[in-house]
Amino acid sequence: MWKQGKEEYYNIRIPDNLESMVESALEEKEEFLPEGGKMFIFKKARMIAVIAAVVCVAFLTGVRCNESFALAASQIPFIRGIVELVTSQQYTKENEQEILTVSVPKIEGKITGGLEEVINNEIRKKINEITKEAEQRAAEYKEAYIQTGGEEQDYWKMEIQVDYDIKCQNEEYLSFKIWKTESLASCYTENYFYNIDLEVGKELTLRDLLGPSYKEIANKAVREGIEKRLKEDKDAMFYGYSQGKSGADDLTADCEFKSIEDNQSFYINNQGKIVLVFEKYSIAPGYMGEVEFELENELQP
Repeated sequence: MWKQGKEEYYNIRIPDNLESMVESALEEKEEFLPEGGKMFIFKKARMIAVIAAVVCVAFLTGVRCNESFALAASQIPFIRGIVELVTSQQYTKENEQEILTVSVPKIEGKITGGLEEVINNEIRKKINEITKEAEQRAAEYKEAYIQTGGEEQDYWKMEIQVDYDIKCQNEEYLSFKIWKTESLASCYTENYFYNIDLEVGKELTLRDLLGPSYKEIANKAVREGIEKRLKEDKDAMFYGYSQGKSGADDLTADCEFKSIEDNQSFYINNQGKIVLVFEKYSIAPGYMGEVEFELENELQP
């Protein structure tokens, strides 16, 4: 680790004109200083500039010459380096059956254990997979349309979009989702979530964040969230529920929420809270769209 800190900062040097830069800035603002205070402030600024230069030299010398110092420095967030999600590729492709628009993200920066390379490879593989599947469906839809008597010139091309949303990006966590929509007569969406502990270098699960009782904690939050939403929104509906009452005797009772999945989708928001995500139609009618429930548990750095 200390070698990495050494390599990254070994070539940094103090600007030769640091002191002249301070003097120039003061001269530009000189007219705003009282006559009697100009010399005092100028001397004080010169002293600060010199001290700053000495501190920088001492710091960089410590990084270059002392392994313990370099190791400690590499743990400081602004020295350790920034890990962030950026767009690595964007493209649009159009043919006879679809219009495909894709934004491919990648992680920039180093994560413990080289996890960034693993996830970047996984992202590329996943996007290639879901775009090929979507293109295959688009071809099948068009073929079915023609075979049932539709005119080719009247066919509406399927619109396929792949993109990503950053949910949380700070020194401790990187949480984001990759999403894909297919729009023709209706809209079909798929989400893929990534939640990364940057300190440890690990992709997180709900068990990691909530402990062995993660299902009980999450299930309780979902049930309370459903009941709260039903009370606050007269138009809300969940399978097996009727305005705040569980176990309603209706056709949807068999689909009533019972428990989260072992691989339940979730993300971490900017407030450091876990948000459970349920796909459209999974626990509620389609008009409710994707349903989210925020847990009260706030993650600690």
